[in-house]
Amino acid sequence: MKDRIIHSRPVQWIAGLRISKKLQESPLLSRFFNYEFIAYLVVGVLTTAVNYVVFWIFSGLLGIPSSAVCNIIAFVFAVTFAYIANKIFVFDSPSWKSGVVWKEFVAFVGTRALSGAIETLIIWVTCDILGWNKFLMKVLTSIFVIIVNFFTSRFSFKIAGKLGKRKDETAKEPESGENETEEGSST
Repeated sequence: MKDRIIHSRPVQWIAGLRISKKLQESPLLSRFFNYEFIAYLVVGVLTTAVNYVVFWIFSGLLGIPSSAVCNIIAFVFAVTFAYIANKIFVFDSPSWKSGVVWKEFVAFVGTRALSGAIETLIIWVTCDILGWNKFLMKVLTSIFVIIVNFFTSRFSFKIAGKLGKRKDETAKEPESGENETEEGSST
């Protein structure tokens, strides 16, 4: 799946842009300009869209008066979407065994809960108490949430992911002595 995405036309087009090449050449920036980070940004934009649309539906269309309640509902939808999208496209966690999924999901939601609680607190104080514009505050708090969530999401998949892919990879790796013996016998 990851290879199909990397070699897709849109990704190849982005990689061919002049700014992409400059980012890849920079020793510092090239550490961040990789598949995982770019995929996380795309999933983050989509997750933010899910969050905003759900917030707007409950706040604007359904008219729920509490912005904090609307934010909690939007958080649940967004985190569920983000877990599934990050699992599949970003952090390459192929196992769908219930034990692996449960541990990843709990770790993922646990790391997101802190930023979600802080976001909801900020929205509650600024919108429900102070009466500020709820949509503007939603956008401003999202900047903080996106930065925090990248690092915490990465951590949750790395810890929980030890059960799935990494065990499979270590079982498939040939011993280092095998290659040396074959090369040595051919000369």
